[in-house]
Amino acid sequence: MPPFYFHSLSIVAEINADVKSKLWYTGNKGTGTDAGALIKSKTDKKMDKIIDKIWFDFSDAVEGREINQWIETIESKFQGKVEHFENIPDEVEQVQNAADKSGEKGILLTDKTTQCMNAKGKEIPYILYLTEENKGADFADIPYAVEGFEGVDVAFLDEIYRRFKGIPWTILETQRLLVRETTEEDLDALYEVYADPSISLYTENLYEDRDEERAYIRDYIKHVYTFCGYGIWSVIHKESGKLIGRAGLACREGYETPELGYVIGVPYQRQGYATEVCRAIMEYADERLGFPEIRAVFEPGNLASAKLCEKLGFIEEGQVRLDEKNMLQYVYKGTVNYEKD
Repeated sequence: MPPFYFHSLSIVAEINADVKSKLWYTGNKGTGTDAGALIKSKTDKKMDKIIDKIWFDFSDAVEGREINQWIETIESKFQGKVEHFENIPDEVEQVQNAADKSGEKGILLTDKTTQCMNAKGKEIPYILYLTEENKGADFADIPYAVEGFEGVDVAFLDEIYRRFKGIPWTILETQRLLVRETTEEDLDALYEVYADPSISLYTENLYEDRDEERAYIRDYIKHVYTFCGYGIWSVIHKESGKLIGRAGLACREGYETPELGYVIGVPYQRQGYATEVCRAIMEYADERLGFPEIRAVFEPGNLASAKLCEKLGFIEEGQVRLDEKNMLQYVYKGTVNYEKD
């Protein structure tokens, strides 16, 4: 399986350039913001919150009025504690020791790179607030930075906490399914899904060596989920708790726009699960990621995907040449009333 490449039903969405809430994932690639990737915070997700404390520490480079407005907004919607550190090198250790005993789970927002390093040393998640004074700083050990307070709400901070602690995001739920980020613990269930040869007829198979697949999942979590904020996710049957497939948005090699891939295990096919999860992901892509136009690309023999596209309101637009194959292309522009089950 090529790095970070997954496809069966391929969906390409036009990226919404109007990014209001900004997060830089620096990717540990050097200094300055040019090393980072600009992605959008999805503050309307409904995951149960983990964090119960938010720490902050700002220099005079950040306007006091903006800090106070942000704190008021956070406190109005946050049941935990919001606390200011004036001497974080000493207090972080004290607070971390207290957190270990009390079970508190907190994250730090600061414009001081020294505070970020102190937090890192104490295994406390942290985000750098960018100012003119620190934009040329060494980002080697600072994975996340924000350009302003807009969008830096409790949900956003909780998501970054999860990233630091390796806790998967819950992406969405439907009536019967839950979609969440894939973890290494999913490995056995994924091999069970892919055991039927029909699964890999129109999509990439897993590595034969499970250690290779585990390493791939680990890298995917680190580089795709973290960098993009989306990817191919695990599909969980809510009633049984079983992993029944995968679906989500990914990147086709050589393309800058995301695509959708889906696989549903054979025992769960012909029960409407593919329609249910793809429909939810289309809505998620539009409403939360800002990808209103979607293209589906698949091999002509993939009749199941063609039928699914028609059901979801896609319009056929001929063939394209991809991966040295002629592929059918369907387009969904968010204006068609797709067929209801």
